[in-house]
Amino acid sequence: MTADPRRGGLRLLGDVALALAVVVVLWLPALASADGARRWVGVGLAVVVVAGTAARWRLPLAGAPVVAVATLLAAVLGVTGDPFVAAAWALYPAAVRWGSRSPWFPVALFVAVVAGTTMVGAPATAAALETVRYVTVSVALLAGSWIVGSMVGRQARAAAETARARAERRAAEHRLRVAREMHDVVAHTLGTIGIEAGVARHVTATSPEEMRRTLTSIESSARHALEQVQGLLRTLRDEEDADRTPAPGLADLPGLAERATRAGSPTTVTVTGTPALGAAGELTVYRIVQEAVTNGVRHAPGAACRVEVRGGPTATVVTVRDTGPGRPAGSAEGNGLAGIRERASLAGGGVEFGNHPDGGFQVRVTIPTAGRDD
Repeated sequence: MTADPRRGGLRLLGDVALALAVVVVLWLPALASADGARRWVGVGLAVVVVAGTAARWRLPLAGAPVVAVATLLAAVLGVTGDPFVAAAWALYPAAVRWGSRSPWFPVALFVAVVAGTTMVGAPATAAALETVRYVTVSVALLAGSWIVGSMVGRQARAAAETARARAERRAAEHRLRVAREMHDVVAHTLGTIGIEAGVARHVTATSPEEMRRTLTSIESSARHALEQVQGLLRTLRDEEDADRTPAPGLADLPGLAERATRAGSPTTVTVTGTPALGAAGELTVYRIVQEAVTNGVRHAPGAACRVEVRGGPTATVVTVRDTGPGRPAGSAEGNGLAGIRERASLAGGGVEFGNHPDGGFQVRVTIPTAGRDD
């Protein structure tokens, strides 16, 4: 991920401004009262503090120590009253990145201040009291910066891990959806082409027109499948033109019926009411009808098939029924029916299938209206 240069520039300006404010408020009074040599050394150290603070994000391991050492030298020389405010500010980026790996840092500072205070003993003079106050405030600022930075760093890493897991889950779901779409497209097309090729094999040389119609149908089916597969592959690669091939929907059902009819299974489509499904719902209905019709073409070749889509205020009901011999008693549920059940479940709907009392096999799917919560 590329950092925003404007944000980085504003952050740099903010760091320089804070460092200059620390120098003006906490350094200038002491510098003004210092003699010539100490004053110029103090000015140099102040410049180092500003430069180290400005580099705190780019060089976190160098910025904080440089600022801390410069502040300490200035305090020893008596040219600053800064209780490590700039050093605590420069320490924060290092705490964000490595604070959780070194939780002992605040403890070490606490031990240091306790030891230093013990060595000084009970403050009997104003100077000793001022020294203890200065050390205590400095340790509190440095430890507080480290603790806050560590917490922010842990939260940022946790958020990044959550975002990464969410992205991986979305990618897996996307690949699964594309794989399901690919299976439906390829299975339907190969099933249709297989039936048509079988018909073409039995067409004799005395029926050139029938042979031509069959080969034209095979070519049309293959071309249609190729377009859908190319669209799915573009989606899988996340190309910019991935959506140039729109997902099939209710408007594409007549074309599906026409291809099934050319394969030898006369198929009709009837859409009544106003199905409110949305693009995803229409794709689900199309794939369910495609799978059901393909099953009919494969298992009941030559049988007529009727597709009915009835839109209602709460749900859309899809019924696919063929006039074949029906499903043998006790036969196991195949991949096609399992795929229909899975798609209906993902859409929040239900499915019923079985032999119809009047003959043939029927699949009935109910898909809730788009936008309903119940």
